[in-house]
Amino acid sequence: MGMTMTLYVDDLTLSFNRPIPSRIINNINNRLKSVGLSLKLSKIKHYGPQHYKVVTGNCITPKHQLAPTNKLRRDISNMVNNKKLASFTLHQLRALNGKIAATHLQSPDTFLPLRGKVKKILKNKLLVRKNSKQDLLIK
Repeated sequence: MGMTMTLYVDDLTLSFNRPIPSRIINNINNRLKSVGLSLKLSKIKHYGPQHYKVVTGNCITPKHQLAPTNKLRRDISNMVNNKKLASFTLHQLRALNGKIAATHLQSPDTFLPLRGKVKKILKNKLLVRKNSKQDLLIK
C-alpha cells in the first residue's frame, strides 16, 4: 500500500499514496489500545495530494516543500501591523526575530526586508544595552 510513518514526540503521521482504508485506522487504534494508548479521533485529519498539510506545526505544500503556516505569517503581520519597530522592547524584537527566522528556514525569501530591519534594530538595542552596562561599571 506504500505507507510512510513519521513520529514526532506524540504526533503520529501516516502518509499513503492513496486514501487510507478505515480498517487500517481501526487496526492502528487497536494496537495502541493494547499498550495503553489511544488515538484521538477528533485529531485525525485527512489530506489529499493537492492539499497543504499542517503536520507538527509545519506546512507541507502539494509539491512536498516546507512553507510557513498561515498562522505564523499572521502572527508576524499582527506583531508589526501599524507599529514602529524602533519602539519594540528587546523582548518583542527577539520574539519577532524568532518567528521571522522560523519562516526563513522554510521559505528564505519570506519577510526578507522585515528580517533585515529587525536584525539592525535588535543589534543597535543590544549595543546600547551593552554600552549602558559598561557605563554603570565605570562610574
